[in-house]
Amino acid sequence: MPPHPNTGIPRIIHQTWRDRDIPESVGDPQSWRRLNPTWAYMFWSDADLLDFFQTQRPDLLTLYESYPNPVQRADLARYCLLQKFGGIYADIDTRCLRPIDVLAGDPRVVLCEEPREQAVPAIERGLDRLWFNGTMASPAGHPFWADVISKCELMAPRRFKDVLETTGP
Repeated sequence: MPPHPNTGIPRIIHQTWRDRDIPESVGDPQSWRRLNPTWAYMFWSDADLLDFFQTQRPDLLTLYESYPNPVQRADLARYCLLQKFGGIYADIDTRCLRPIDVLAGDPRVVLCEEPREQAVPAIERGLDRLWFNGTMASPAGHPFWADVISKCELMAPRRFKDVLETTGP
């Protein structure tokens, strides 16, 4: 996909969790803040995400609420957050190992490929790889996200099946 013409990746880190009480065993969300002190940090609870859809994406609220699996709602939310605000989305159970300043201002969407052993369900469906949606970066408004979100809408009738077929990587 060609670079987005407007702006690059802003210095914003997004993370989500069901509530603000994150168990220590979940991961190291503080690593993102500690290693990137000049980046804004936006934490989104499930209540915050519901409010986001009610106020910012009412066109997707019904779809968001229709997902039976919380991870489906989280997947759709991360795509919408990156579309609206840009920045980096990182799953709460990821750990930042070094500063991410190199990504600031990059005009591209940055994705990571899942390890081959994790891609088996995708390969069984005829795909040659699986993109990890637990750590992604993007400029705000990049057209890539409109396409991803439209695919989520297209796959809505399958929402009671495998997450991979509806919102997943």
